[in-house]
Amino acid sequence: MSGGSVLVYPQKIQQKICNTIPLEGLSKPNTLIGIFPNGEQVMYDPRVQILDNTPSKILQDGGGDEMSVGKLCSTAPRTFVNEDTCRMSVSPLACGSTAQITKKKIKLTAGAIRDLYERTRRYVYIIEGMRFENYDIQTHPCRGGVRSRWKTEQHLNKKQCFDSNIDVRTRNFLAHILNQDNCNMYCGKRDAERKNNDKYRDIFIQGKYAMLLQNENPDYGEYYCNVTNTHVMGATIWSGQKCFRNTHPNEGDIRDMTYWTAPDTHPGNTLDRNPIKEFHDLHKTSILSYPFHHGMDRWTNNIKWFRYLGKEDDDIFYHELPSDISKAYHTEEIERGTGVVVCGSENEVAKNPVLPNSIFEWHLDGRPKYKSQLEAQNQKKSVWRMIALKSHDQLRQRVAWALSQILVVSEQNINHRGLTEGFLNYYDIFVKHAFGNYRDILKEVSYNPLMGKMLSFLDSKSSLYTRQQTSRTIFPDENFAREIMQLFSIGTVLLHIDGTQKIDATTGSPIHTYTNHNIMSFARAWTGFRMQLQRANIEKGEVVDPMFIDPIKRDIFPKISLDMNFIGDGLPLCNDLPRRHFLKKKSQYRLLGSVSAPEMLHEEASWRLKPETFRLVLDKSYSKLYKVLNDFTESKVPGTNVFLKKDIECYGDECIVNTLKQVEVNGIFYEYIRPSCVHLSFFENSKSIRKRNGYAMCENKSNIIAASACTKVSRKESQKQGAIDFCKYSGELVTYKTGKKRCSSKWNTNLVTGEYEFSDWSDIDTYPNGCVHDYYWHWSPKDCTLVAKVFGENGNIAVVHQPDIDSKIDNDINFSVWPEFDDENLNYFPVYWQKNKYPNPGNKCGKKACTITYDGLGCLCKVVIVETPVFEENPRSVNEVLSNLNIGSFPPYILKHLSFDQKFKDIYIYHNKKGIPFDTGTVFGVKMHGKMKYFKNILSKVEVAKKLKISLQESSKFYSYRDADMEVSRRDAVYETDAVLDHLFYHPNTAPFISNRLIQRLGVSNPSPNYVKNVATAFCTGLFKWNGTAENIVFGKGFYGDLMSTVSAILLDSEFLSVPLDADPTAGSMKEPLLKLMGFLRALEYNSAPFMPELRMYDLERKLGQEAHAAPSVFSYFLSDFSPPGLLSTSSLFSPEAQIQTPPKIIDSINGMLSFIEFGLVDCSGGFGSFSQFMRPKCPENSTQKWTTRQKRIVANGISKYNPSHLNAEELVDELNTLLLNGRLNQRSRKVIVNFVSKAKNFEQGLHIAQKLIICTPEYHTTSIVINSSGNRAQNEKPPIPKRRYKALVHIMLNGGADSFGMLAPYSDCSSTTSYDEYSRIRGLAAVLKSNLIPIDAGHPQPCKKYGINDNLPFLHQLYNQKDLLFVAGIGMLIGPTEKKNWEKLYAGKVQLFAHDKQQTDIEQVDVFQKYAGTGIGGRIANVLQNNGYESVTLSVGDVSEFLVGDAPVVFLDPISGLQLLHPVPYKTRMNFKTVLHLNGPTTFMSGTFGESWSRMIHRTLNNGNTLNSALKAVEITTAFPNTPLGNQMRAISHLIKTREIRRTERDIFYATSEGWDMHLDLDDRLKILFKELNNALRSFVTEMKEQNIWEEIVVVQTSEFGRTTTPNTSGGTDHAW
Repeated sequence: MSGGSVLVYPQKIQQKICNTIPLEGLSKPNTLIGIFPNGEQVMYDPRVQILDNTPSKILQDGGGDEMSVGKLCSTAPRTFVNEDTCRMSVSPLACGSTAQITKKKIKLTAGAIRDLYERTRRYVYIIEGMRFENYDIQTHPCRGGVRSRWKTEQHLNKKQCFDSNIDVRTRNFLAHILNQDNCNMYCGKRDAERKNNDKYRDIFIQGKYAMLLQNENPDYGEYYCNVTNTHVMGATIWSGQKCFRNTHPNEGDIRDMTYWTAPDTHPGNTLDRNPIKEFHDLHKTSILSYPFHHGMDRWTNNIKWFRYLGKEDDDIFYHELPSDISKAYHTEEIERGTGVVVCGSENEVAKNPVLPNSIFEWHLDGRPKYKSQLEAQNQKKSVWRMIALKSHDQLRQRVAWALSQILVVSEQNINHRGLTEGFLNYYDIFVKHAFGNYRDILKEVSYNPLMGKMLSFLDSKSSLYTRQQTSRTIFPDENFAREIMQLFSIGTVLLHIDGTQKIDATTGSPIHTYTNHNIMSFARAWTGFRMQLQRANIEKGEVVDPMFIDPIKRDIFPKISLDMNFIGDGLPLCNDLPRRHFLKKKSQYRLLGSVSAPEMLHEEASWRLKPETFRLVLDKSYSKLYKVLNDFTESKVPGTNVFLKKDIECYGDECIVNTLKQVEVNGIFYEYIRPSCVHLSFFENSKSIRKRNGYAMCENKSNIIAASACTKVSRKESQKQGAIDFCKYSGELVTYKTGKKRCSSKWNTNLVTGEYEFSDWSDIDTYPNGCVHDYYWHWSPKDCTLVAKVFGENGNIAVVHQPDIDSKIDNDINFSVWPEFDDENLNYFPVYWQKNKYPNPGNKCGKKACTITYDGLGCLCKVVIVETPVFEENPRSVNEVLSNLNIGSFPPYILKHLSFDQKFKDIYIYHNKKGIPFDTGTVFGVKMHGKMKYFKNILSKVEVAKKLKISLQESSKFYSYRDADMEVSRRDAVYETDAVLDHLFYHPNTAPFISNRLIQRLGVSNPSPNYVKNVATAFCTGLFKWNGTAENIVFGKGFYGDLMSTVSAILLDSEFLSVPLDADPTAGSMKEPLLKLMGFLRALEYNSAPFMPELRMYDLERKLGQEAHAAPSVFSYFLSDFSPPGLLSTSSLFSPEAQIQTPPKIIDSINGMLSFIEFGLVDCSGGFGSFSQFMRPKCPENSTQKWTTRQKRIVANGISKYNPSHLNAEELVDELNTLLLNGRLNQRSRKVIVNFVSKAKNFEQGLHIAQKLIICTPEYHTTSIVINSSGNRAQNEKPPIPKRRYKALVHIMLNGGADSFGMLAPYSDCSSTTSYDEYSRIRGLAAVLKSNLIPIDAGHPQPCKKYGINDNLPFLHQLYNQKDLLFVAGIGMLIGPTEKKNWEKLYAGKVQLFAHDKQQTDIEQVDVFQKYAGTGIGGRIANVLQNNGYESVTLSVGDVSEFLVGDAPVVFLDPISGLQLLHPVPYKTRMNFKTVLHLNGPTTFMSGTFGESWSRMIHRTLNNGNTLNSALKAVEITTAFPNTPLGNQMRAISHLIKTREIRRTERDIFYATSEGWDMHLDLDDRLKILFKELNNALRSFVTEMKEQNIWEEIVVVQTSEFGRTTTPNTSGGTDHAW
C-alpha cells in the first residue's frame, strides 16, 4: 500500500466490532481499522468509493481491476452521447463498454427453475395439478381463437392413446393440427420457432381455419372439430408417432409466484407459515402442485399476479426472461481484456474527501440506508437549490430551468423518488445544451431512461413481436408519441412563424398538427427501447446511461409522417447504393476492438464463439482501407468512428464483395456502418429468398439482402446435393445478381470441383466452413409476387408475399410463405390512397378488380408499380422540388453515373450520363436547413385497379422484409429514430412553438406576434444580430435550432429590454414561486450553517406548488395557455404561473419567506426548513422566547448574511427595492414601508420589517409596473341568514383519462356483441376477470341485464343497490352524431381529442360551441343560482379548475393544512393584515395587469381566509377518513359542509381531484390502488354526510376527460380513446 490508496475487502468481515462502526454519517469519523507493519494506518471511510470516469478522464481499464473484488464493470456504455470520446483500452484487465446480448438459451426444466431460484430468490415454479372444472365452451380446444395445451404422454402407445369418445373427423383434425409438420399454421409462434419442446405443445386455431370451424356442419370438409363434445377436453390424440393429452391451458406453466409470498396476498400466509415459499425453501422443489381442495376459481382470480415465463421444457432466450431475472445470469456479456472499448460519462467524477461533511447517500441495491426516504428525495432538490443560489453561470442555469419545464421528467410520475444521480443527469442535459442546439436536447431526452419511464415507452414492443410471442395483437404504447409532439416540439395546432394560429378557410377553425392516426404510427417508432445494464461507479446505471434499442422488438413497417408522406421519404433507396459504397468518401467505420461481434449490425451472438466463423481480413501490404483504419488504431486519439476523407481504391476481396460487415485490421475489428437508406414496400424486380427451415418470402433483387446458394449441375433434380454458399466472410450478403454470378463462375476452385448453378435448394451446407450458420436466408431463382391486402374499414394495407412454390418438385414441398407475409397476416399499416378511394367489400373490392379476403373484411389486390419522371424541365423553385419529390438520392460525388448540368434558382441539377435529361435518372440537389439533400426525379405509385384509377402512394421503410425474421440491425432502428426526430425538429411549427414557450418561461407571458417571429427566426437561422451597441454583435452558430441565438433574441429584443414597453399594462408576468424564493434567498445572501451545507427545504410542492424535479405531470407545473378568471381572462391574457397561485399557496409561500426573515431556515411559523439535527428547541411561543441572532445561528439550517450599505430608512428601502424589485416599488408603498422602518425600535427590527413588507407588494410577485389610485378596495359583505335548505354538488375529477372499462363491464344476459366473452376477447390482458366483478341488475332496458362492478369498488355496489348511485356510460364531448368515418371532420377545430389538457378544459366547461366562453359548468350553475337569489359559493380543495369559473371568485382550501393565517408568529412583529392590504390597494387602468391581478388575489385570500378559518375552528367532523389524497380532500369538503350555517350559504359547489388515472402501463395494479382510494374516500364521505343528516341533499359527480382504448398496449396499460 501507499499513502492515500484504497483497500477493498473482497469478503465480509465477521468480527462483532464491525457492528459498532457506522455505515454512513460522521458520528464516529476516521475509525481506525488497523496498522500495517510498515506503520501505515487503515481508516474506515463510510462513503461509497467512486472514481473519475468522465469523457476527458476515462478509466483506462474501465474499472476492470475492481471487478476482482466483486464490483461490476464501471465503464459507461458507448452511445451517441460519448462515442466521440471513447477509447480502446490496452489494459489486460479492461472491461468493455458495450454488453453483447447473447442469444443463449435456457431450457426451462425443473433443475433450471431451481437454479433460477438460487440466483434470484424469486419463487418461480412449474405449475402442476391444473384441472378442468365445469364445461366452458370458451376454453374448448375446438373453438377458434382459443389456446389449447397438449402434453406428450410418452408411456402410451397408439392403441392406448385411442379415445373412442371422439368422433373420427374431430380426431383426424386434432391429429392434423398437432403434427409438428403443420406447426407453422397452428402452433403459437414461440412453439413454431422452437420446435424442441417434446413435453408440451400449444395450439392456436386462428384465421381462416378458425372461421371454417365455426360451421358446425359435420359434412363441412376436413376442417371440422366438434365444439359440443365435452370429451375433447382432456382427451388423448395420436399424432406424428406421439400421444398427446389435452390439459388445462396453465398446466406446465412456469410462473413467478413471488407476489403470493407477500403479506396479505395468499390467504394461508401467517407469521409462522408461508405456503408458497415452502416448496423451494422447505421441500427443495421447483414443482408447485395446485392443491386439489382449492377450487380453480382461486387460480383464475389471481393468475394476473403471477408472471408467465414459459412452459416446462421450453427453450427460450435468456433475454426473453423478465429483466430482473435475466440479469442474474449475466447473459449480456461484458468483454474483457486488451483491445476493448472503454467510455466515460458526463459529470461522473470522484468524490472529494475534503468537501464539507454533508454526505449524499446513494440508492444502492442491498446497501442499508442512513437517510430517511424524505431526505433521500431531498438530495437532488438541494443540489438544484444550491446551484440556483450559488452558481456563477446564472443565465445558463436559468435557461436550463426553462427547458426543464418544457421537456418534463418528474419524481411524481416515476417510481424512483429516492434516486439522485439519475435526475441530476437528466437535468444536466439542459445545462449542457442551454446554449447549444435543441435537436441535441430532443435526442438525449428521447433516449433518457427516466423519460422512458415517465412516458411509459420503455420496453414498448411492436405488434409483430407481441403477436409472435403471445399470439395476440397488442399495440405499442402511444404515450411518448403523443407528448413529444404536443409538448416537446410542434404543439397541437398549426402556427405561422409569429406564433399565431393557421385557420382553415372552409371551417374557420384552427388546423390540427396531428391526428390519432399519426400518434398510432409514431408509437411504432418508439418501440424497442431498453435500459442499459447496471454498472459500478454511479448510483443506478440504468437510469443514468441513455437507453439502447433492442432491434427484435422494433416495429419494421412504414410509418406515416405529418405531411401526408412517410418517415423515410427523401432518403435514398438502399438498392441504389453504388458499387463499393463502403470505399466512398465519408464512409463510416466503427471501432469494435479485439471483439469481432458487431454492435450495430445483426448477427447471431453465437457466431463469434464458433471456430468456423471467419471475418474479412484486410491485406496489410496493399489495402488502402487497412492503412486508414490501422493509422486510426495506432493514433490512439479519442473517438471510435472513422470516416473516409476521400474515395479509395479496392484491393483483393474488397473488389468482389457487395458490402462489408466487419473487417479485421492487425487483430483489431471495425464494423462498417452503411449510410441511412430506405426500402420501398412494393417493387417490380422481386425474387424469392428462402430459408433452410422451409420458408420463403419476396425481396428486391437489387438489394444486398441474402446469401448466395449454389448447387452442382445435374440433369436430375433428385441427384442434386445440398447447396453451397461461396462467401468471402461469415454471413456475407449479396444482391441477386452477385449470387447468381458466383454460381455461374467457378469460384473457389481450390476448394470445390465441378460446375455449379444458382439453386433454390432448401438445405445449404456450411461448407466451405463458416459461410452460413443456423437458418439463414438465401437467394432463389424463383420469382415472387407482392400483393396488397386492403383492410376494408380504413384502407390500411398489409403486404402479402406469393413466392413461386411448385408442389410437383420434391424440394418445394418443404416450403411455405413466411407466416408474417401470408394472406392471413395482420401487419397492417396506413397508406395514402389517391382521392381517398380504395377497394373494400362495400364496393365489391373495386368492382372485382381485387378478390375478397377469407374473413370478408378486406380485399387482396395485385399491384403494378408505375414510375414516371416528375419534372421535364427545370423546377421553378426549391419548394417545388421539396413538394413533389419523395425518393432521395445518394450524393452525386459517390455516384459515378451522374454529371453536373447546372445550378438553377438554388437547385443543383445532375443528369444520368447514359440517359436523357429529366428522365427518372435525373437528380436535384437543394439546401435544407444548411445541409444538402438530393432527390431523384421520379414519382412512384402503386396501381391496384387501373381501370378504376385506384392507386396508392408508394411507402418507404427502414427495414427489409427479411428483417421480420428478427434480423433487424440496430443501425436501422437508430436511423429511423433520427428520422422521426428530424421530422419533428424541422417541422415549421417547432420554431414558433418552442420560441413562445421559452419566452414565457424567461419572463414574458404574452409576447407579441412580432416578438415571437423574431425569436423563431433566430431559431431557424441559428443567428441573431444585435445592434444595441456601436457595432453589431452576432450570436449563434448559424444552424437551425441554435439556442444561443434563440435565447439572445429573447433577452435582447426590444419588447424585453424597452423601458417604455415595461409600462404597458399587459407587459411582464407573474413570477414563478420557486424563482421568487431563490431570488429572495440570493438577495438576502443566504448562508448555510456549518453543520448543514446543503440547502434543505421541505414540502415546497405543497406550499409553493413548485419544486425542482417534482412537477405534477408531463404538463409541468402550469399550462402555457392558462388564463385565470377575472381581469386577466377578460383582457385575453395568459398567466401560466397563476394556475398554482391558489390562496393556500399564496399564504404558505409568503409565510415561508417571512419565517426565514424572523427565524432563519427552520419550520417555525410556516418556515421551509427544519431544525438542526443537534439541537431542537421549541419554536418561540411568546415574545420572551424570541430567538437571538446567536440562537438562530445554532439552530437554523441557514440564515441571512445580508448587511445593508445604508442605515437610513429611505436608503435601506431603496436598496431593498433594487435587490428584490428591480427598482419598481411604487411611491405609495415606498412611503408606507419607510414609515414603518422609521418607527422601528432598532436597526434589526427595521431591516426585518422592510424585508417583510417588500415581499408582500405586488411588484415582488409580478414584473408589473404598479400605479396606485386613491382609496381602498371594497370589503366583502356578510351574507344574509339562509332561507332555504342547504344543498351541495361535489365534482370529483379523475385526472388522466380513467379506464372505465375496468370499472364497469358486461356480466350476463347480454346481446351477442356486448357479452362478457366479447368484452374479454377484445380487452385481452386488460379485461377484469369475471370473478372480480360484482354483478348488478341494469334495472331498465340495456344491452345486458346484468353488469359487473370492479370488486375493488364494493361501496359503489352498495350505493347502487340502495339506489343512491347511477352509472352514465358512453358519454363524451359529443357535438353531433359521431362515428369513425366522420369524427375527424366533425370535431376539426372544435375539440382537440386525445390531449389531456384540452379535454380536461372541455369536460369542465361543457361548452364546445363557446356560448359561454371562459366559464365552467360549475361556475355557470352558481351564476344561475346567485341570479335567482340563492347564496352560492364555489369551492376547490384540489387544483385550479375551469369547472368552477363563473362570476364569483372561487374559495380554495388546502386539504391537508387548511388555510393558514398570514405570518402566524406568537408575538407582535408590526407586520399585520391591514398593512398588507394597504400595500395591495387599488390601481389605475394604466397599472400593470399582472400586479393588479395579484393584489386582487391577496385581498380575496386574506379576507376570505380569516372568515373561513373562524368557521372551520368552530366545528369538527367525527368520521375517520383515509389518509390518501382523495381521502383528505373529501374530509376537507365534509368539514366545509359542516360550516354551512356559519358561512350562511345555501348552495355549495365543490371541486376535488384524483390524480394518476393516465394508465399507459401497469393498468391492473394501478386501477386496484386508485379504485380502493376512491371507494374508501366515498365511504367515509357518505358516512359523514349521513352523520350530518345532509346526505339526501348532496350530489356527487365523478368524471374524467376521456375514456381509454378497449385494447391494451405493450406496456400493460391502455391508451387515450374518444
